[in-house]
Amino acid sequence: MFPTTNICTKETFGASQEVILTEENKADGFHTPRGYRTLQHRQVTESMEDYMEMICRYALLDGFVRISTLADKLNVKPSSASKMVKILKEMELVDFERYGFVKPSQKGWTLGNYLLYRHEILHRFFCMINESTNELEQTEQVEHYINETTVRNIERFLSAMEP
Repeated sequence: MFPTTNICTKETFGASQEVILTEENKADGFHTPRGYRTLQHRQVTESMEDYMEMICRYALLDGFVRISTLADKLNVKPSSASKMVKILKEMELVDFERYGFVKPSQKGWTLGNYLLYRHEILHRFFCMINESTNELEQTEQVEHYINETTVRNIERFLSAMEP
């Protein structure tokens, strides 16, 4: 059976536009990004993901990252980076001693490896469809809102499209 639809005409910037409303896209089914995170019971926020991704990126190179480097690379104040690292430590995602090095814990590596994988897949995808070599900004803006199934499907798509 087809979904119930209503066609509305909407004036947008002086132009008439038809908008099709279905039971699936009525406004009562939409949420803010925070609302979706709450519905999914996600405890790791987008900001936490950014920190974990950067911590793991540097840990792969050097085995650790310092708070000052983390703050510099994420364009935040060292006090903000320190506060977030304390939260990540409480969540058992990093090992950290005051004035020391930040390293992913075993649990942190599990999350971090996925975040690095997701970032790489999305960056490759955006570079391919936009015929560019650097889509960092777009990747950073979108990566938190795409689920694992979609990332894996994008990877399959890329494998089929790339030589």
